[in-house]
Amino acid sequence: PVARPEGCVSLCLKNLGEATEADVRKFLKGCSLQAVRLVYDRSTGASRGIAFVDFTASEEVDKAMKKNGSELKGQAIEMRYEAPRSRPRPDGCMAVAVKKLSAEATQEDIRKLFNGLESLSDARVICDKDQACIGLAFAEFTDPADVEAAIRRDGMAVRGRTVFVCYETKSRKPRADGKDGKGAPAGKQGKAKAKKAKGEAAAKVAGAEGEEANEGEQPQAAKKNRKAKREAQREAAEGQREAEEAQEEVLQEAQPAAAAPLEGRPRKKRQKAEEAQEAEEEAAPAAEESAEGEPRKKPRKATAVEERAVADGEEDEGAAEADEDPEARTKKKKKRRRAEEE
Repeated sequence: PVARPEGCVSLCLKNLGEATEADVRKFLKGCSLQAVRLVYDRSTGASRGIAFVDFTASEEVDKAMKKNGSELKGQAIEMRYEAPRSRPRPDGCMAVAVKKLSAEATQEDIRKLFNGLESLSDARVICDKDQACIGLAFAEFTDPADVEAAIRRDGMAVRGRTVFVCYETKSRKPRADGKDGKGAPAGKQGKAKAKKAKGEAAAKVAGAEGEEANEGEQPQAAKKNRKAKREAQREAAEGQREAEEAQEEVLQEAQPAAAAPLEGRPRKKRQKAEEAQEAEEEAAPAAEESAEGEPRKKPRKATAVEERAVADGEEDEGAAEADEDPEARTKKKKKRRRAEEE
């Protein structure tokens, strides 16, 4: 625009060519500059020949406009006013956030950025575990006017890098170690959290030591259990071997008894067997006499029933003799011998 808008504190410079930030600052020497932002092509990274310059006051803008059309590195510079952006402060907002900081940024850099704003009460740089800035910082004020003034410093350079400043409406979050940023105390609440975290860490260490002690005792107990188990198995094996030996002795003692005639036969069966045997013995001589003059016949093979009956008779006889007393057995033998002689 031809006329300067009310509250304008910025200018847009075009046709800069390959001019750098230092060239622009030298071109505007004598004016109080706040920030210089060159525009680069995103794909190639080359300068587009455009820059935005922020001044500390509207009067400095009027002073810089007098150089409109002047040459910089052989090219005529075109300058125009930039209408101020309306950035009202949110209700209750008393802090700003600073973004796009370098990893080397410190708390002192933030305080230097807002130099002259007397109500600055705290500056915090957010760092990672290696204490390097993650590109973010916060500044708190007690005067709302200074908050708005801090916003106008958007686009200034910190350690050679252009930063962005915006309102911060979120509540402050203290760190667990009792510090915010690089060395900024978080107050009683942060100290209490740090103390609690320290106690929890000590408890974890003690628990770990107890577990290590238990782990040292466990192998000894397991070794004792294994030894006791082996002894129990050995005793069980010995007991089983002794039982087997005793069983073999019992079987050896029972073998002669098994070879002896079976006992417990019924008395009637024994008597029948004895009578059948006596009848057979009495009929044997007569059969021999009748067969003296006749040709000898082939003996008839006994049937299975007859063989079984004879076996039962012999078995019953043996059982009967075992049941009788010695005198009865002696008398029976004498009687049988006498019958054989006759």
